[in-house]
Amino acid sequence: MRKSFLAAALLILGGCTAKEILVTEPVSLDVKIEQVKGSKIVFSITPGSEDACYAFDALPMGYQEYDKPDNEIAEYLLSLAGQSYEIRTKEADFRGSFTDMWCYRGSRTYRSTILKPDTDYRLLVYQVNPTTHKLLGDAFSQSFHTQPLEMKDLSFTYSMEDNVLTITPSNPDCPYYWDYDSASRIYDSYGLPYGFFYDLIDMYDQYGFVNKVHSLGEESYDFSEDRLIEGWSYILVAGACEDGEIVSKVSILSLQYQNGQLEIIGEGVYPE
Repeated sequence: MRKSFLAAALLILGGCTAKEILVTEPVSLDVKIEQVKGSKIVFSITPGSEDACYAFDALPMGYQEYDKPDNEIAEYLLSLAGQSYEIRTKEADFRGSFTDMWCYRGSRTYRSTILKPDTDYRLLVYQVNPTTHKLLGDAFSQSFHTQPLEMKDLSFTYSMEDNVLTITPSNPDCPYYWDYDSASRIYDSYGLPYGFFYDLIDMYDQYGFVNKVHSLGEESYDFSEDRLIEGWSYILVAGACEDGEIVSKVSILSLQYQNGQLEIIGEGVYPE
């Protein structure tokens, strides 16, 4: 990756307790929605006991499977989590517990991301019994509506010469961000190039770097200064950004490093 801000952000690490205390009685869960944006919300949860296990989900309104009382939805989600956990425990390298995989503890601030803009949602919060993996007490929910996003009609053209890539946006006055990584790492860690791009923008937004990484107008980058690996494929993503949100289609550029030269081998956009 080209930016140094990512390394700085990754230095901010969380800790964990050495001894697990099992809370098997219902406690209070104080929930406060602090910020609602186009594709994400920021909210805090303060449990009555810092050792209590709980889970949450942001569920879109209007789907039949979620058109039920809070407790029924929580029980349904826990049943799905149990099935997923059983599958994971069959993997030789998996050592986590059910609560490690599904639950949270302590007073914390969270972000629920990749939501649809201008859409009604229901934030469901519920306590989990760490011994039985069942719902503990009553679940409850809060409704919210994500902000609409004004999408920009921004596209990009690319040219490569002697491992120097020139990126030219269709609108020189529209802020955008671009980055790249190996194709294998993107697909293994993020599933799709869009997921890679979204997580980068959200991370910079979360740590207050987002305005520092924007590009404006034509930009050139010399890949010869990076340690590219012979024979590897790389993917570059670019898109318009505003207030920590992606506000255009994401341009996806496929690259191949062969014989010491980086070549453009394909282009696309998401969504098409």
